[in-house]
Amino acid sequence: MNGASRICRNGLTDCCTPRTSTRLGVRCGHGPSRHTGLGSPGALGALGALGRAATGSPGHALPSTADPSTLLVYVMDIYDPASWAYLPSVSAVLSAACSLVDVEVVQSGRYAASSPAACLIALLAAGELPVSTVLGAVQHEYFVGGRPLDAPGVLGSISARLGLDGPAIELFAASERARELASEDFELAQDFDLGGGPLLLASSGEQIFEFDGPGATSDRLVDQFRTVLTRP
Repeated sequence: MNGASRICRNGLTDCCTPRTSTRLGVRCGHGPSRHTGLGSPGALGALGALGRAATGSPGHALPSTADPSTLLVYVMDIYDPASWAYLPSVSAVLSAACSLVDVEVVQSGRYAASSPAACLIALLAAGELPVSTVLGAVQHEYFVGGRPLDAPGVLGSISARLGLDGPAIELFAASERARELASEDFELAQDFDLGGGPLLLASSGEQIFEFDGPGATSDRLVDQFRTVLTRP
């Protein structure tokens, strides 16, 4: 995706690529800083002050410039039927957000174990595609095609359709580092698991806002995102 800033991507690409990290807090200092951002006292610590994103004024345009103070976080599981049902709506806000704020995907591990989670991390880290495009391809393969992401040939096939370097992605997905990142996702997701299903959050300033969950329309989610960005 076309992120608001740039990041080193765990050895797959260089820091001249737009940020599409699946790691919360990995920043371009040529090394990870575990959970910087949501892990800071003003973010993760603000869970006690969690608020629901309100609805903004209809027709009010999104800001035209990036907002480095806001982070959009999608906690989900690629094998969760609720996240599949949520995808059409959440894709709209992920697409709207991609040029304005950093977007992070945190896998919960409720259904997909370490191996498929590592595969998704490799896909998200490998290119400049929108997060929603990658999630859509992976979940369509599983829920429509009936093929798990870590089944033989699936990761390479999805990579080819997305125009990505399949062999490099498969190599990273099988690495110890990818499994470590998946485990970190699972641990971090526990901090946000307020209901068990997919969860869309925005960290802005000293607060974390929760968006409406499955069943919300795309217009509703985009409007909530607009409100978060335009709050004083």
